[in-house]
Amino acid sequence: MEYEKIYEEKVANSMSIRDRLRQKEQIVKEREANREHWSKQKDIGAR
Repeated sequence: MEYEKIYEEKVANSMSIRDRLRQKEQIVKEREANREHWSKQKDIGAR
């Protein structure tokens, strides 16, 4: 029983770490997309 609990916790932790990494990647991608969008708008405004 103890081993199963520890194993389950490890699996849950590894999943949460993966999920966190995935979330970070998504946030970074969204930020980059927003930055590109803003720079394009600024270019239009400058012209």
